[in-house]
Amino acid sequence: MSILYFLAKVYLFLSLCYTIVNFERNVAYHYRHAEYRTKAIMGAFTAILLSLVFGGVSLISKAVTTAKKKFQEWRAWYHLAKTARELTKTIENAFDDHQEKSK
Repeated sequence: MSILYFLAKVYLFLSLCYTIVNFERNVAYHYRHAEYRTKAIMGAFTAILLSLVFGGVSLISKAVTTAKKKFQEWRAWYHLAKTARELTKTIENAFDDHQEKSK
């Protein structure tokens, strides 16, 4: 039960961070695009509530996407280095064989 409690706290913290970061943009957007002040206030309030609920999902998906990209880059560099090492060994062996034959 404590793991679920910890994960819920982390999720709420991420949602709160997302809400704080995007607060000004949400309020400005709804204030700019609403016909009446009451609609602007209700729209901004709704946006804040939705960002509190779903903000953690947004941040988590961005983190997962970034981690996947970094892993793919790391994997590509690893395979490139492995191929380069194999090619270097092959060239060195061929060079050694050529020198032995020429003696």
